[in-house]
Amino acid sequence: MQVIVTTAATTTAATFLADLASGAVQLHKERANGTTRRIHFLAPGTEARELAEFIDVQRDNGLTMGAIAASLHMSPAAARRAYNDLLLTREYEELDTEEIEAMLLGAEDLDEGTEPFVCTWEGHDTATEEHGFCPVCQ
Repeated sequence: MQVIVTTAATTTAATFLADLASGAVQLHKERANGTTRRIHFLAPGTEARELAEFIDVQRDNGLTMGAIAASLHMSPAAARRAYNDLLLTREYEELDTEEIEAMLLGAEDLDEGTEPFVCTWEGHDTATEEHGFCPVCQ
């Protein structure tokens, strides 16, 4: 999955997670057809995070996404999105400063509100060992 990051000009590695939580930095998943869907960063203590963590616990207990969604009176797609948002949130929370700086490197020359760039981190499916960035953001 490619993740596109739109960022405020003032975002630094030190403020990255706080900016994600406030919405100054946004994550978007690029679909196969080229359209994008916003991925919500689930800040600790929010209702959305608690719901996603509940879904995660239920998945660990062996329930299917359909059963979880039915018990929560929501669609399976909405439950799946909440669960996937939690997984991505956890990935970003585990990034170290160096990885965040590498991700933000592609945004240095962008003015606020300009074209987004594709973020990459170690293990990104299109990253190359040579430069650590996918061809789109290089």
